[in-house]
Amino acid sequence: MSILAWDKNIILDHPIIDQQHQKLVILVNEFYEAIRKKEANSAIMELLQGLIDYTEFHFKDEQNLMRLNQYPDYLPHVSEHRKFVAHVADCYTRISEGKLVISLEITSFLRSWLVEHIKVTDKKLCTFLAQKSGKQ
Repeated sequence: MSILAWDKNIILDHPIIDQQHQKLVILVNEFYEAIRKKEANSAIMELLQGLIDYTEFHFKDEQNLMRLNQYPDYLPHVSEHRKFVAHVADCYTRISEGKLVISLEITSFLRSWLVEHIKVTDKKLCTFLAQKSGKQ
């Protein structure tokens, strides 16, 4: 069972970005499954850390693409990235300190944020990149 489907609604026709988004979808689904199956907190925390690490890797790649192509909305896009990483890192810290219970609400936030970010912010970036390369 998954909480997020990799489907045409979030495919942007940019090979690198789509490949990385697909990996993020897999990681969110693995995190969801671990919570749903009530796996050990240590396993869930390891999955969350993996998700944070991969997200940071992906964001750096996107940000490099934006800089290389002089993307005009670079700063607002990066701001979204930073806020997301800060929020997820805060969840990780609070869970580690026992101040936040691991719940499906975290997965719901991850899913909602990722889908919205892809459909709006990343779509705008990919449209820009396609126009710049003459593919659209």
